[in-house]
This record gives sequence, C-alpha cells and structure tokens, in this order.
Amino acid sequence: RVQVFANNVQEAPVFCKFGEEVVVGEVLDSALVECYAPAQMQGRVVKVEISHDNAQFSNELTYLYQDVSISAFYPAGGPISGGTEVNVRGSGFLSLLTLRCRFGDEVVVATWVSSEELWCVAPPGSEQEVDLEVSNNDFDFSSEGNKFEYQAGLSVTRLMPSAAVTSGNTPVTVMGNNFLNSSGLVCRFGQQVVNVAAFISPFRIVCWAPAGVPGPVSLEVSNNKRDFSSNAVTVVYFDPPVVSII
Repeated sequence: RVQVFANNVQEAPVFCKFGEEVVVGEVLDSALVECYAPAQMQGRVVKVEISHDNAQFSNELTYLYQDVSISAFYPAGGPISGGTEVNVRGSGFLSLLTLRCRFGDEVVVATWVSSEELWCVAPPGSEQEVDLEVSNNDFDFSSEGNKFEYQAGLSVTRLMPSAAVTSGNTPVTVMGNNFLNSSGLVCRFGQQVVNVAAFISPFRIVCWAPAGVPGPVSLEVSNNKRDFSSNAVTVVYFDPPVVSII
C-alpha cells in the first residue's frame, strides 16, 4: 500500500503508474491518493506517477522495492510487562521513519542500526508466544513466523545463605517464582552477572557468589540476561576471619 501526497486531487477515478505498470488507486482526500504497488523485482527503483485519465500523468517520484527479512533476534522472550530491548538481525532494513517491529498485533517503532540490524522494545503482552515481524513501511511486514515468548514476571523472595565472603565462591540458593531452565537464566550480584550453577525448580536455583567488597548488594535474577527482577533482596559480603594465633 502506497500513499501519494499531491495537489489538486479530484473526486474522480485515479490511476497510479509504477514504472510501466498501471494500477487503479483510491482518492482519500484532495491531497492524498492510495494505491497498491504491483509486483516488481527486489531492489528495483521505479518512477511513480498519478493520473485521473490514465493518459496524462503527474510529475515523477521514485519508489524502491525492498523485501525485509529476519534471520535472528535476541532475546527470544521477555516479561509480560514489556520493555525488553530486542536486537534483530536480518536484511533489507531501511533507515526510515516508518521502520517498525510487530509483536503479535502490537506495532512499535524500531531503531535502525544498519541494513542488517535494528532494535525494538517489546510492548506489554500476555503469557504466550507471538509472531515477531519487521516492516520498512509500517504496512508490509516480514512473514518468517519468528516467535517471541512472553513470560510471567519472575521474583526473588529469599536467599540461603544471605551472606557471602568477599573472596567469592559462596553457593547461594535463590528462592522465588517463575525461573526458567534456559541458557538466559542468570543471577546478578550488584552489577556482576553470573551464570546459574544449578536449576532445581521454577522456584529455586543456585548461584555462586563472585568476589565482592564488604557490605550489602542486591541479588536479582533474569530469564533472558536482559530483564532482571527488582525485589532488592540483599546478600551481605564480609571478610573471612583470619586466625592470627592458636
């Protein structure tokens, strides 16, 4: 679907010409015509003109035929609250104001990085898988059937133990809700992110505390290495005792 902005558009039949192909358009108002682009070769640039009599056409504008596709994206899921920053890789991405991502039925603005990379922020959703697709013009979307999984929000409720030595390597059992047994499951001690050492259940995992400095730090968990819990349950670092004499 292509919208052509023009002057002196009449309430009369209108035709759009893409290169040598002519299609019937629709007058939306005195300054706007809408028409559907006919099939053309990928990457081809054609001239677009409009006419009321299919004989005398307007001045020319250019139109680019550009397919868009997704080859990979990360993370593959995020919380139902939305806000997950998703990195999308593929081909045919254009630096246009109409560049979009679509999560199921929800369309959001995308941020262009290159013809092969863009970012988009997942909107809120319900606990299910939805199609993730991309469009250069906010109308024609890719159709690979990529699935983005909305996940129940996770939480941290208790730690055992709630203290760790500053030298690190203290095993900490983390209790909470909605932990997923996936490669994206990690713990964050303050600003230090570590892989989960053991997944026991959706309600219990074990992480090894990294080295730290004396004092409390928040321990949060993420299912996708990007969106973390925010319960502010703390683990307190302390210096191990030093025996000076027996």
